[in-house]
Amino acid sequence: MKPFVIILFCTLLVSCNFNSKLKYVETQCADEWVYDNEQTIHKNNIKGYLEMKGIETGEIQIITSPETEITCQSCDCPSNRTIYITVSTDDKAKALALGFVEY
Repeated sequence: MKPFVIILFCTLLVSCNFNSKLKYVETQCADEWVYDNEQTIHKNNIKGYLEMKGIETGEIQIITSPETEITCQSCDCPSNRTIYITVSTDDKAKALALGFVEY
């Protein structure tokens, strides 16, 4: 029973630290991380980039909006993908400096 309580406490402690919810509208191809069609790989690429910048993430979600009309094909134009992340309050300012915004 004791190990279960310790694991539960540690899990709750870590998940509570990621209390800032941020989002980022991905570009067609100008983002710092490597895009991949496989969502798991794409999430890992984003996570690795953020870790390299000193930002620890909790949850990462990528939502594609098929109804979003893309009229600009330039590399720095917005895509129809939005990345949602959770970060700690300590890392929030660093993520905001990279273009993430609160939601």
